[in-house]
Amino acid sequence: MKRALLLFAAVLGSLAIAAARAGADTIGTFQVNGTFATKFDRVDCPAGTPATTACHRSVTVFAELFPGLGEVTVTHTVVLDDFGSACMQLHAQVPIVVAGKGEIDLAARSTGCVTPDQLGSAGVSMEFTVSGGSVRYAGASGSGVLGYRNHDQTGPESGSSTITWTGTLNVDGVTFDTTPPQIAGATAKVVKTRLAAGARVRYSVSATDATDGPVPAACLPKSGSLFRVGRTTVSCSSVDGSGNTATARFVITVKRVRR
Repeated sequence: MKRALLLFAAVLGSLAIAAARAGADTIGTFQVNGTFATKFDRVDCPAGTPATTACHRSVTVFAELFPGLGEVTVTHTVVLDDFGSACMQLHAQVPIVVAGKGEIDLAARSTGCVTPDQLGSAGVSMEFTVSGGSVRYAGASGSGVLGYRNHDQTGPESGSSTITWTGTLNVDGVTFDTTPPQIAGATAKVVKTRLAAGARVRYSVSATDATDGPVPAACLPKSGSLFRVGRTTVSCSSVDGSGNTATARFVITVKRVRR
């Protein structure tokens, strides 16, 4: 029984969304399919709760980037109703907070009885409905399945898990940005030097998003770094306000010349 709650509480809190990219943004309806992670601990249930009920608080380990939404965090309590060793039921109200945009509210519940054996490596599925939202996601609706699996237990009633969220999110009139930024300037470069240590090389890389306009681009090694003689690959990335990530790579070649 404890294993069942541990698994569900952590996994339900670990939610990552990967938007289905069809090469174009979507209006009104958004397909979600992805994973994310949380940690959970046993907490006291509200006063008057039956003794057979247990509650676990689940919190995201760190903000997840969900393509099509942005940075997402979740903090919620999972409730386990134990109606006997052969029948447990799980339910939770899950507020998904999207940084700077609003909240998406999920109501999740297991169907039928959940047994401890179901919560092993195979995992368990749980149906959810989108029960509303706020700000950008006011009036949101949708449905789908939460699949969860326990992968770590750090104490008798604490641990961490992963969850998969598959389904739809509907918000009338909202355009879900699923197009990553465009990175410019990531082009190969050849530099000559007389120094055995190499050369400090400067380059210029930028990124622009169709929705957000100019967005930051980060590269490693950084512009102005000391590049050794030979070929060095520079890796760049850029993330827009909806969590879409673009990557690019280019090679800087430093050649040593002698007098």
